[in-house]
Amino acid sequence: MLFFISIFIAIGIIYLLLIQTSLLYSPFNYWLNFYISKSYPLKIEIGKLNGSIFNRLILRDVHLLYNTPENKYTLLKTKKIDLRYNPFDFLKGKLIFHYAELDSPLIQIHKKNGKYLLPQPKKKKRIVLTPPKSLYVKLDTLLLNGGTFTLQDDSHPIEIENLNLFSSFERKDKKNDIEILFCNFEYPNKNLAIKKIEGEIQLEKDTIFLSDLILNTGSSKITTSGILAHLKNPELNLDIKTDPLNLDELSQLIKAKLSGEFKIDGKLEGNLKSFKGEAMLSGDLFERAFDNVDVEYSYKNKILNFNNNILFLNLFLMII
Repeated sequence: MLFFISIFIAIGIIYLLLIQTSLLYSPFNYWLNFYISKSYPLKIEIGKLNGSIFNRLILRDVHLLYNTPENKYTLLKTKKIDLRYNPFDFLKGKLIFHYAELDSPLIQIHKKNGKYLLPQPKKKKRIVLTPPKSLYVKLDTLLLNGGTFTLQDDSHPIEIENLNLFSSFERKDKKNDIEILFCNFEYPNKNLAIKKIEGEIQLEKDTIFLSDLILNTGSSKITTSGILAHLKNPELNLDIKTDPLNLDELSQLIKAKLSGEFKIDGKLEGNLKSFKGEAMLSGDLFERAFDNVDVEYSYKNKILNFNNNILFLNLFLMII
């Protein structure tokens, strides 16, 4: 342990000698890319470093590039990344940051031939005698200020603007836990503003577990708990409550001619193309009022059907 601490102190002294000079940045970027490129198809460029290696680093003008012979694009671009930590956590083999803040980040994911271009670990030929231990990762506080997220698809690009996030993250034993304390953003393509998101999300392999995830637009409030399995072709099993759901607002998203407002307490099972469930409905639809009506519903072939002994509705959504 003393050996590793001595090495860390030596690196710190060298860092302090170089941090104020222009000699650092080019060798630092070269050294960083040398090690990153061994494991991932990534290239990183850092314009300037400030802070102290012992508890805080500030990285300015950061570019993270997806870099393969066939495809190249910017995964992340940000004015500043502020990292605060205890270096002794790293010596224990734990990647722990007490504070991480990204200023005006641009996050992009490209999709080509039906596949997302995300960095995957490079395959290495080696004999594995024991399974590798999962790295423990923790972010006590993660902040994104004024960000933009873009999903570049050939047919339907998606862009989220003015993204602000206050959250925490923990990865342990290949399980990812995310607690969203506050999140808001704008979805300009649909003229929609999400005023607040909060709740807990757990990712394990290709399954997402939601616990009281609340989405608030100002006109609608939706609370969701449940499971999204097989993320490539998602299977849904969700409990959903709305208080209320504004159907005029929903129409902007699904391009349907709906009008009214509903309180819903129900369940949903299925996938994105076909699902069914049951719910208790209160509210108004096309100027017709309902109060505590139990319904069963199904969605298939772009048709949403509601029916029970009292209520018989077939709503043809006329997707544009």
